[in-house]
Amino acid sequence: MANDAGEILMKCYGKLNRETQFPPWAQKSVDSVGYIPPTIPFVGKNYSSGVLLYASAENLAGYDGYLERDGFDITDRHRFRYNMADNEKVFFPTVHCAPVSNGGLLLAAAYICRKLNLDMDYETPKRFLECIAFGNFCKFSIHTDSANEDYPRDAGKLRASFDYIRADLEILRPKYIIIPKTIYEHAEAAELTERHAAGAKVIPIYQINESVVNRTINRPTRVKKPLGELPPELREWYERLDERKGSEKNWQGRNKDNYRAVFAYIDEEVL
Repeated sequence: MANDAGEILMKCYGKLNRETQFPPWAQKSVDSVGYIPPTIPFVGKNYSSGVLLYASAENLAGYDGYLERDGFDITDRHRFRYNMADNEKVFFPTVHCAPVSNGGLLLAAAYICRKLNLDMDYETPKRFLECIAFGNFCKFSIHTDSANEDYPRDAGKLRASFDYIRADLEILRPKYIIIPKTIYEHAEAAELTERHAAGAKVIPIYQINESVVNRTINRPTRVKKPLGELPPELREWYERLDERKGSEKNWQGRNKDNYRAVFAYIDEEVL
């Protein structure tokens, strides 16, 4: 199923990339002649749980052309990055999707799956990833040389991704869809998701980044989850959240402590 789904997605995205008029605000290639095409979702080798995890949008701010050189598989860049040798020595693998690579969104997804009693491999993030599919709902990155520009509240820009989302849903046939709450609040996005994944349980959640966790999820009235109440297989995930370096160094110090509010948020408002 997983390998077949990935191959079918590659063919479908290839056709869409040839036939779609990319939005003029999308990230251009380094020669500025064409655009960077959307990548297919990562499809785990053991994808049978039916869990499809969506982050918001790819961040290519200040893009210098790295996707177009060094043999990078631009149409399957999540899997390509996951397979690189430097991931052998890290706990949370780099997968060309920051909220998954830094562990924040991935741990929240694993916690949700564990609460749903889904029979999956939770031993390590790498093994868990091979049980799910994930990607960005917003398939195009906004062309900018400055800070990353996200657009989950922009219905017009969201529509540019709908044909690709339709392909994701029809090919992957998810049973559970974990999706950014802000995106799902758009009526068109919700209707698209529900129409092409009929019967799937949709689980909208806040974006899991340090700003949202510190300012919105970790509110004064919410008691942070005690570590002793975490599922045993996920305690190491939490303990190692602060191991990421460089641009994905998100969960250090206060940020990591406040992350315990994410578990309480899921208990109280999500499931």
